[in-house]
Amino acid sequence: MYNMTHSGLSPLAFPGTAGLAALPRLRRRTRRALLYLAELCGRVDLQRRWLNANDLPLVDIDPRRIARCVTRSGLSRELISEGDWDLSHVSPLCQARLNETAAVEDIFAHDRHFRETAQYAQMHQAVARYRSGECTDPAQQGAYWCRSEEDIARYFETLSRAYHGIRRHGYKTQQELACQHPDDSRHPDDEMQVLITRDGEVVLGYGGSHRLAIVQLLGLASVPVRVVAIHPRWLDRFQQRKHSLRSCLHHASRAAADISSTAHTRDNRSR
Repeated sequence: MYNMTHSGLSPLAFPGTAGLAALPRLRRRTRRALLYLAELCGRVDLQRRWLNANDLPLVDIDPRRIARCVTRSGLSRELISEGDWDLSHVSPLCQARLNETAAVEDIFAHDRHFRETAQYAQMHQAVARYRSGECTDPAQQGAYWCRSEEDIARYFETLSRAYHGIRRHGYKTQQELACQHPDDSRHPDDEMQVLITRDGEVVLGYGGSHRLAIVQLLGLASVPVRVVAIHPRWLDRFQQRKHSLRSCLHHASRAAADISSTAHTRDNRSR
């Protein structure tokens, strides 16, 4: 596809393209306006329809208390997520994300070369199969965006920069990284994502495994995360007529984070 940005030509030179580029922004503004009206009218049903995770502020949680994660098939796309996903699609991190968490420990705690890790072996095999034509999407086999050995080396260089940056400067949000270390920033919405179960347990979403492993290895007591799903049984404990649904969701997220921190403090005192 022809790249208008690199051509030096303005999108206005092509009729209709400026309007198409503005459509996502228009949709966001329309959704926020509808959400505001739903809150004014007290229409919880419409608030549930228009709310999404980016409408809630980030929540500080104790990453040392996150021991489980959702599986790919159990990742919910609804902010208020019903069903039994938290019973049937949640697994221990040490099982579901073994290669990622082990790679962080092997490289940064045991000073091993990245080529000695199980994650590298998995990525190398996926890239080899892609280059031989045996598969078309190596990401599905654990290679992420890598398509060559050079890509894999760059991937682990990025991981190393992330670890040393967090160790030296603390954990930063993507917005903070974009301002202070733009080369290391990802998409503005690409924060570590968590889900909250019916019992208030904070579990890792699909992604963020390396970042979580890094902050756990470094012993950080608090990091900002994005809550992307809450089970309605947990939310029901905070549902109040005088609050908007957005406020209730934030209170429920904050309560789950507080429970997590309190549990960690209690565990330390019992040792």
